[in-house]
Order: sequence, then structure tokens, then C-alpha cells
Amino acid sequence: MSFVQAKCPHCSGMLAVDTQRDVWVCELCGEPFIVSKAVELFNSGDSGQGISENSDFVIRKGVVRKYSSDNTDVHIPESATVIGKDCFRNCVDIVSVHIPETVRSIESFAFYGCIRLTEVTLPESIRHIGESAFDGCSRLVSVELPSGLNGEFRADIGRNAFAGCSNLVSVTVSDRIKALPHDIFSNCSEYVNFRWKNLRDNINCCDVVRERSLAGRCIYCGGKLKGVFRRKCLSCGESA
Repeated sequence: MSFVQAKCPHCSGMLAVDTQRDVWVCELCGEPFIVSKAVELFNSGDSGQGISENSDFVIRKGVVRKYSSDNTDVHIPESATVIGKDCFRNCVDIVSVHIPETVRSIESFAFYGCIRLTEVTLPESIRHIGESAFDGCSRLVSVELPSGLNGEFRADIGRNAFAGCSNLVSVTVSDRIKALPHDIFSNCSEYVNFRWKNLRDNINCCDVVRERSLAGRCIYCGGKLKGVFRRKCLSCGESA
């Protein structure tokens, strides 16, 4: 046997591997990896912290468990497939989050109470957003829900996922998504604009949209409607 130091591509743990073998199983995260790739990662000088992608994150078996940095611009590592429950909860200083295409799920309360978060991009790879995942992100101004969230009957998004985002003024939803749960955008800005052709069948996804409908205003932007037989919004041009 010929053992050398290597770095696990999944959890970034440092360990010794036998170079005479092609595949090794990480003793820290339990994931298999190619030996030559792990040795190359170690030799590249990208030092890891045991179970972390870097000193900012704790990642186990692809799940981001903890964030422990003062960096306000967060880049989720590509070794992550899940952003775990409560991972960034009440991280009040983070401003932006960049999520790679490797991530498929954002668990419940993942970004709950991140009151300075203004920017987050959800990649097409996302299949699930948990309950209250972005609840209370009061400075978040825009959200785009990708087509990957489309479930058999409705989008796979938990209740109150974006509740309390009081500065949310722009919501874009993939037209492949046919239905959204009730009140996932509750207590957003009264000036919120929706871009989604299926909004008419989903006015309960947002209390502001529901109130606009009851008041006879445009559900998409809140503007005034004009016309008799075919009413159109004077602001955004959408049909009632």
C-alpha cells in the first residue's frame, strides 16, 4: 500500500488514501470519490477544514449544516446539494446569496430572519423550498421561482416560504408552475408586481393580490382597470 494525503471532493475532509486504488470512501462523510481527483485537490493547496468546503461552511453528505463567516456575500460551494434547516437562520448581516446548480433543496427556515438579505438567485436545479425558508427577509426585493419547482399538483414550496418579505416588489414565476400554496408571499410590499400567467387561478398565494382582486384592481400590479367587456390595466397592460 502507498498512502498519501488527499482531500474529499464532497466534504473537503483531509484523509490518507491508498494511491494503488481507484476509488476510496471518505471516512468523514461516507461518500465515495476518485482517488486521483482527491489527491489533486489536496496538492492544489486548497486547504480544507475537515468536514468543510472551506472555513465558512460545515457540509455533511452534501448538506450545508452551518455558516460561520462574517462575509456578507455568500457563495454556496458546489459540493452542496441541500441547504439545511436553520442553516442561515438569523444571519442578519448577509446581503447576497449565490446558489450553484448542484443544489436541489432549500430546507425549512434556511434563511429565516436574514433581515439584510437583498439578493438571492434560485437556479433551475431547485426542486424544493421548505416552510418559512425566506420568512422575514425584509429587504429582499425580487424573487424568481424556476420551473424545477413544479410538482404534480402544485409547486413544491412550504407555507410562508417568503412571508414577511415586506420590500418584495418583483415576483416572477415560471409559467410551467401551475399552482402555488396559499399565502407563501404574505405581508410583502403593497407595490409588488407579479409576472406569471397563472396568477388569476392563484390569487390566494399572496394577500396583496387577493386584496387587489376584491377591490377590482389589476392583480398583477395594483393599477386601475379600464374597459367594459375586456378590461385592461392602465399601468401594465394586463387583462383583468
